[in-house]
Parts: sequence; C-alpha cells; structure tokens
Amino acid sequence: MKYIKLNTTYSLRNESTCSYIIRKNMFVNYDLNNYQRIYPIPPFLGYIFSHIGKMEYSKAIQAVGKTLNVDPNMLAHFLSKIIEESSKSLLFLGKEISFPENLLIQSKQKDNRTYYTVDGFSPMNAYTVCRPHTPISVNFMVTEKCNTNCIYCYAKRDTRQEMSTSEILKVFKDLSDYAIVNLTLTGGDIFARKDWYEIISYSKDAGFGYLISTKTALREADIIKLKQLGIHQLQFSLDSVSPSILRDMINADDGYCDRLKAMFQTCTNQDIKISLRTVLCGQNTNVDSIKTLCDFVDTYNCISNWVITPAFYSENKRDYNHYAVSNEMLKTAFTYLQKRNMRIRPLFNKLNNKGYILQRTKDVGDFVEHNQICYANTYSMSILPSGECTVCEMLYYNKYFVLGNIKEKSVEEIWNSSRALSLYSPAKENMVEDSACSSCLVFDACKKNIAKRVCYVDVMKVHKHPDYPDPKCPQSKVCHYIL
Repeated sequence: MKYIKLNTTYSLRNESTCSYIIRKNMFVNYDLNNYQRIYPIPPFLGYIFSHIGKMEYSKAIQAVGKTLNVDPNMLAHFLSKIIEESSKSLLFLGKEISFPENLLIQSKQKDNRTYYTVDGFSPMNAYTVCRPHTPISVNFMVTEKCNTNCIYCYAKRDTRQEMSTSEILKVFKDLSDYAIVNLTLTGGDIFARKDWYEIISYSKDAGFGYLISTKTALREADIIKLKQLGIHQLQFSLDSVSPSILRDMINADDGYCDRLKAMFQTCTNQDIKISLRTVLCGQNTNVDSIKTLCDFVDTYNCISNWVITPAFYSENKRDYNHYAVSNEMLKTAFTYLQKRNMRIRPLFNKLNNKGYILQRTKDVGDFVEHNQICYANTYSMSILPSGECTVCEMLYYNKYFVLGNIKEKSVEEIWNSSRALSLYSPAKENMVEDSACSSCLVFDACKKNIAKRVCYVDVMKVHKHPDYPDPKCPQSKVCHYIL
C-alpha cells in the first residue's frame, strides 16, 4: 500500500486560527535551502498534513477532499508539488505561505503520530498567525555548574537551589503533556550533573526533538551510553586545541586536549555527529591557532558542521578587555578561513570580511525591516535550574523577564500568565517617558509583532531596562561592545 505522510523531521501544531510546521531540533545542514524552523500555515493545510497519512493515499485524498469540499484531483495535484521536493512558497490571500523541503514523503506505513490540536480548531477557521497556546520550543538549563570556566561565558553563576532529578522528570512530563516539540538541554553543562544519564534517557523517552550542548570531553563509556540511548548528534564548544590557550580560555586541565581527541575519535567510530561551535577571543584568533583548529576539524569525520562567532560582551564578566578580540584579528581570521581549503566550510555568526560591525540602520523603518528576528516568548521559553521560567535563558533571573516557577505552575499557566502576555504585547503608553520607544512610529512592528525585531538581551546589556531601543536601532545610544 502507498502512504504519503509528514516527514519525521517535522512535527505539526494545530492552533485555533493557525497551524505550524515545526522542524525538529537538528543541526545546520548545508544541503538545506534555508534554516527556518517554524512555518505558519492556514488551518486547512494543517488539517491536510495531519490526516493525509492516516490511510492509504488514494483513500486519504478522497476523505480529506470530502471534509474540505475540495476536488480530490486538485488536492492530489497540490500535494504532488511538495512530496519529496525542495522548499516551496505560495500566496494565500495575499500572504506568502512557505513549506520546507521534503515535508511529505512516500512510505509503506501509515502515519501513527498524534498531532497537538487545540479545542476549537477547524480547517475552516480564518487564517491568522497567532502566538501558540503553549511554547513550541523550550530551553531547559538543568544546571549552572560547568566542568570548564570560560572567560567569555555569558552565564550568571547563581547559588540558587537546582531542581532534583525527580523534579526535572516531572517537568519533562508537563512539557510532553502540553506537546512541546523541541527541547534543548543546556547549563552550565548537563554532564556536570551526576544524574545526566537519567535526565537524557527520560527526555528521549518523552519523544522530544532535542539538542544536547556540552564542553565536557566525554569518556568512551559515556559516548557508548549516549549511542545506546539513540543519541546520534551532539553540539560541542571547541575554541582551540592548544593546551595553553585552553588553560587560559576555559580553565582546562593538562589532560583536556588528550581526552578531547579520544572523544572525537570515539564519536567518529560510533557514528555520532558533532556540531562544532567556536568563540573567537583575543587568545585564540591568531592565524596559528586557527590553522591548528582547522587541521583538527579536517581530521575527525564526526564533525558535521562548524559555526564560528566572535566573543560577545558579557555583563556577568568583570573584565571584558581580558577576552575581547580586535576587529583586525577578526578580519584576518575570516580571510584565512575563507581561503583555506577544508572538508567542512565554516558558517560565520555576526562576522564577515569587515570583521564585526554593529549593524545600525539609517532609520527605524529600515530597522524593523532588516534587524534580526527574535522568537523568545513568541514560540520559545526557557527554564532555569531553580525552576524559574524566563523568556530567554541569557536573561537569567532578571526581574523584568521572569514569568513564574515551573514547580508551582504548569507550562500552560506560565506561558499564558499576565506577565508573559504583557511582554509579548507591551503597551506603548506604558514605556518610560525618556525612551525613544514611547513615541516611535514603528513600535508595534518592532515590539508587538509575532516576529519581534528587538533583542532584549542586547537591550539589557546597554540600557539595563527593557523599555529602551535595541542597540542596533538608530534611536539607541552608540554601543562599543560586540553583541
């Protein structure tokens, strides 16, 4: 029998006026046409994709067509355009609707998955993109402890009590019950907890699309445990392979580099892919250091992609000048990496042939059109080690952004709390008077849009209050930090 169903790379959420195609947590893939993670679509399309794989294809076409009052031949023609095809776009009532690559696939088995659908959903509902009833993605900072101590770390090390194993597992159940799709387990470093195996095992069983990020040089036995759990990919932060540089940058001990090489060899042998992240500081941005790191990347086939970023300003580190990197060093490193012939071409975050330049626009209209999009508190939420929830883990326990405690309330209650909703849709008249935002003509497009154009982490670094403009906005005061 022939079935056409949703690719397991994706999940689906059906909200009252909008459905969402969600790419499950995965690493950047050079074969992808774009790196979009969430695709809003009209409810009738959400219904089609939820039901088309539930029975044999010819029967499904007839059944879905009858429900929607659509000619089955027209439905089949539409679906043929996106079955195992590259990304597509179409116009619907003047709005562009995008579909990711290989959204629908052919199969010999029907689709047995259950897709989250809110009460009141109907394929006939008018299409309006809305904030989902619960978050789609959650970043869970299970600990503030680390096995390293990075000089550039943005973390605010706090002495608050961390959740116990049983409390964390209870949170996982809550997240699963409310159909959170993607879970990122961070810290600190999850491997700094003695119960890391139990935490990862339970999160895997809960069915999340998840990502594990670490800087711990794992032992062979630990990697084999991960492989047995079905973990096929890790995100690893590696800034250098020089023992002296790593000693200065992350307080690594003398055996760290040897353990690192053994780990990457084991990952190669076990076919566990590693997504590499490198932060450029004054200590590791000379060409010799970059060259040896490139040699390392070329050596280990487990490394599937590599993202490089300059060290950002951290308000939680006392001496920014100790790790800050000059623009000339960044340009030299970028030029070398561009010319170097490598097995994997690195991707660059906020870095180009001019080094790092704060991307300030000429006017506010240009700003809301081109500034980076932030989905914090629109599609995603973060849980801190104490159980406090915030819109973004990089804001930590900042009083302006804490939404509630997951040990006391459900994720649904926290997500729909008055605090979360007021941050999602702030009132212009409530802005502090001396902020340019209080009289800005593009306020709604900047701070109230589904795809907000303001980064509150950067705002707080510069202004210490959320009512002020993003540092990249032309109405913000000049910022001399790398953000």
